[in-house]
Amino acid sequence: DIINGWAQGLSVNEVLDILNRAGIPCAKIRTVLEVLEDKNLMESGALKPLVHPTVGPMKELMSYENPIHFSSGKTDYDSPAPFLGQHNEEVYKALLGLDTEKLMELKREGVI
Repeated sequence: DIINGWAQGLSVNEVLDILNRAGIPCAKIRTVLEVLEDKNLMESGALKPLVHPTVGPMKELMSYENPIHFSSGKTDYDSPAPFLGQHNEEVYKALLGLDTEKLMELKREGVI
């Protein structure tokens, strides 16, 4: 209540300016859209557009670079979540050992 009363009538920038001049750590809480449009985050590689498998690169599909880095191995997100069933054929073949002929048979029969 005290802070609300003090800040009422001030813009966000005015509040930030007053607090910064007083040496009080502070920052604006940004909306998701404001973060996605941050040029510094884009230029630094912290934000990058993902490539949609059917539409291509999209501003609406963004990935935030993982802040955890290892000496070997990737930690970033380089693709959006798969579509429902997108990897079924690989799973059927690699994990279940089904060949293409058996897959086609199961599809014809409506099993998969």
